[in-house]
Amino acid sequence: MKKTKVVNETRSSITLKEGTGGVYRTLCSELKPNNAFTIKVDTNATYREYWCAVTSEDEKHVVLSSDDCLEYEEVRIKLKEDESYTWDGVKRGSHELVPNAPQASKQPPAKDSSSTSDPGLGFVGKAWNKIKGVFS
Repeated sequence: MKKTKVVNETRSSITLKEGTGGVYRTLCSELKPNNAFTIKVDTNATYREYWCAVTSEDEKHVVLSSDDCLEYEEVRIKLKEDESYTWDGVKRGSHELVPNAPQASKQPPAKDSSSTSDPGLGFVGKAWNKIKGVFS
């Protein structure tokens, strides 16, 4: 298990979600400015994305991958001049800040599914939601 500290260096509270296969669950509903949240990444788990933004509809969000979390011990979410998000990170074993670290794809989560399916189910969880919708 690896831990990555996510620090909010923006002027607004942000939401942090974890997802795979388009199914997301909320990890932290309100990460206030200048506060931190620690993500715990299972090195044996499937690929995950960590989505950070002010609201679910926020097109300026930033996405971290589980690979980023394994590579960086600390990630700092920041605002660029155009008001979109970016992040800098401190790599494991180094105490140097890496500016403008590379970002994963920017696909926003469709909805918060934490109450409708288990994110660990992946394809099965999405299929269950479709079947459940047909009979309700």
